[in-house]
Amino acid sequence: MLYRITLNWHGEILTYFRNSKNKERALYFGITALAKVVGYSRYYVSKHIMSNDADRWVVTPMVK
Repeated sequence: MLYRITLNWHGEILTYFRNSKNKERALYFGITALAKVVGYSRYYVSKHIMSNDADRWVVTPMVK
């Protein structure tokens, strides 16, 4: 299934589209793609995105 992953990286909204079998895996793929773009480790980006104090991600299934 195709998912749209919207991530907030320090105020910059980035959107990725990834095929995955579930939302959790799609989010993982989106964070990995963001880490490559910004040049930080996936772990560092994941800690920022998954922080409990803010909503920094949305995963939406796209209808085929």
